[in-house]
Amino acid sequence: PGDYLLLQNEIEGAGKIIVAAKKKGLKVVLNPSPINEELKACPLELVDCFILNEIEGGELTGESEPNAVLHTLHQR
Repeated sequence: PGDYLLLQNEIEGAGKIIVAAKKKGLKVVLNPSPINEELKACPLELVDCFILNEIEGGELTGESEPNAVLHTLHQR
């Protein structure tokens, strides 16, 4: 508990890994690149920290303005 798990969306089974990590009390850091359909099925609400750029933020939220991206991610 309290350790960090750093993931990038290039690995298979990211959603299952996120769930397992949270059950063990880990903090999850995710780089959502590359954005794909599998990512949309991941439990992103369990992610503690995202490492992303403006394009990825826009893909995840539908927003283009950085503050709107942050607000939308925070709300989710």
